Amino acid sequence: MLQQTSDATAGFILRDDVGCPIIVYAQKIGKTNVHIAEVIALRDSLLKAHEMEFQDLIVEGDYALVINRIKGNFKCPWRLLQLVQNINSIAAFQSIVFYHVLREANVADNALANLGHQLSRPSYWESDFLLSVGLAVNFDLFGADCFQRSIL
Repeated sequence: MLQQTSDATAGFILRDDVGCPIIVYAQKIGKTNVHIAEVIALRDSLLKAHEMEFQDLIVEGDYALVINRIKGNFKCPWRLLQLVQNINSIAAFQSIVFYHVLREANVADNALANLGHQLSRPSYWESDFLLSVGLAVNFDLFGADCFQRSIL
């Protein structure tokens, strides 16, 4: 069963081969459920990776349902089926691997979600990251552990 709808955001970070951010993206997508928001973020990140002519990808996300469906490990709810099929067709790279990470460990994603609520239009940053996003990206990059009540 899909969760109820609420104001949702989508965002992603494209990193180089050592983990440094190249592109950070966030947007407000309006009323939808979290699963559709996660699929939209994944789709948009793959489209941007194609645009930038990336060949090899490692995709990390806290959207287990979507990642397991793309790996063929799980049947997809019908509302997500077309979007997930679209992702499967977009995911034509030289190599691509999908990994699930726990939401609590995905500090940068949480910062992007919070930022997305404040945006009036979709936004990309290539080097001049906002302070709150930059802190979260670096926190994530250097693998620092974060207690659940920590504040960046």
